[in-house]
Amino acid sequence: MLARGWGATMVLTEPDAGSNPLEMTSTYRREGDHFLLSGVKYLISNGSIANAGALFCGVDMGDGRVQGLAAFLVPLDVEGVTRGKPLDKMGQRALNQGEIFFDEVHVPVANRIGAEGEGFRIAMMGLDGGRINIGACSLGNARAALEQAPHTPEQRELFKQIARARIRADTAAQTLRGILLDQDIVALGRFAEPELYPAIDPVTTRLEHLGDLG
Repeated sequence: MLARGWGATMVLTEPDAGSNPLEMTSTYRREGDHFLLSGVKYLISNGSIANAGALFCGVDMGDGRVQGLAAFLVPLDVEGVTRGKPLDKMGQRALNQGEIFFDEVHVPVANRIGAEGEGFRIAMMGLDGGRINIGACSLGNARAALEQAPHTPEQRELFKQIARARIRADTAAQTLRGILLDQDIVALGRFAEPELYPAIDPVTTRLEHLGDLG
């Protein structure tokens, strides 16, 4: 794919199942030397611009459930593939995400990634790394929210009552301690050396500008 200049994506998440591989409803079945793939995928990163995707689906059990997940490399410009518009999201607006619809899409047997039944293991390999990324993003959001907390009540008329009620400094301290702990968890998850990460000031130092809250 790199030689062709293709962009690829992980095609896992579904509208009702989220990213839980055990709750997916997308299906595949084999016919001769091809597989036929069907399903709806949602919140697919670069879904409207990627050239190919690793699609995860299972064997249709006939009662709305699937079993024996498998992964397939699927070109996203073939017959049976339809893409929705990029989603209008509240956050991460720089990240292109959208829906992809698969209707009896034919792919050769050679496009299966791994063996049938190995889709769950393959999906979790991708999700494990992604969770570290999401943890880091959430940590950054939490730190930014805490840093803005002392100033927002003073700047917005809506929060004048909050300012008069006074936010307790011990609540802010507890929040900051949680952020510090989460940073350690994210760093350990990436097996990184501590010196590779910017240091966070000690709790007492970071709470100096929160002292007027309580």
